[in-house]
Amino acid sequence: MSYFLVLATVALAVGIAVGLFFFDLTQWWARVIAPWNLFRHQCY
Repeated sequence: MSYFLVLATVALAVGIAVGLFFFDLTQWWARVIAPWNLFRHQCY
């Protein structure tokens, strides 16, 4: 049972870390692409 608890905790930690990483990556990507996207599509 303790092994399952450790596995669940590790899975949760990894999930949170990956979620935060991808959120940060998305924010950075949006910040980099937004001006170029606005330039391309005027109806943004």
